[in-house]
Amino acid sequence: TYNNDIVYTDFTDSFNYSFDQGGGSYVITADNGGCISYPVVVNVIASPVITNNISGPEHVCLNTPYTYSINESQAGYTYEWSITGGTITGNNTGSSVTAKFTSPTGSISVVKTIIVNGVKCESTPKTRNVSQVNMTPVIAHPSGTTVFCPSSSTTFTVNTVGTPDLITWSIVGTSGSSETTNFGNITSGINSKTATISFNEISGNVSTGIVRVEVTKCGVKT
Repeated sequence: TYNNDIVYTDFTDSFNYSFDQGGGSYVITADNGGCISYPVVVNVIASPVITNNISGPEHVCLNTPYTYSINESQAGYTYEWSITGGTITGNNTGSSVTAKFTSPTGSISVVKTIIVNGVKCESTPKTRNVSQVNMTPVIAHPSGTTVFCPSSSTTFTVNTVGTPDLITWSIVGTSGSSETTNFGNITSGINSKTATISFNEISGNVSTGIVRVEVTKCGVKT
C-alpha cells in the first residue's frame, strides 16, 4: 500500500515490488481454506535525498578552521558529516560544521538520515573535494615584452589562484652568477597584484635583470 491505497497485489509465497513513489507498506496475510491470518505489516522507508550541494572553500590552508554547510533543513532528519584528510571540530551533526584539513588533499561529506521504528535510513552522500591552497603565481606584462629601455617604467601583474595574504615585488640586475641591486626600483605597488617598476641607466655593463614576486599564503611562500 501507499498512502493507504493498494498499489499492488500478489497471491504467491514470494514477490518483489519497488515503491517508486517513496515509502509504503507491505501487508501480508495467509489464507488457509478461507481462514485468513492477522496481517503482518512491513513499513518501507523512503530513502532521504539531499537536494543542495555543500557550501565551503575548495582551496584551504592546512590546520585552519573552515565552515561547511548544506542549505536545507527538514524536520525529523539529521545531517551527519564526515571528513578525510582532516578533522571535524565539535559536533559532526547539523546543517553546518567546522573542519580542519591536515593533508594536502581531502574531502568532506554529508548524509541525510532518518530513524523510523528503530530503522535508520540515509541518503547518498554529498561530497566536496578539498585541496591545499597553491597560489601558483605567474608574472604577466600587458604587452608580453621582456625588453625595456633604460630610464623607463612599466607595470607587471601577478596572477594567482586565490587571494594571497602578502605580495612582495623585487628587481635585481644579473651579471653572470652575481646579482646587483641598482638595476631598477619598485616605484609603486610593492605589495599589490600590480606593481610599477622603473629601470635605471645601465651601470657596470649590467643590461639584464630579473623581476621577482614572492606570494605568501597560510605562511607558505612561493
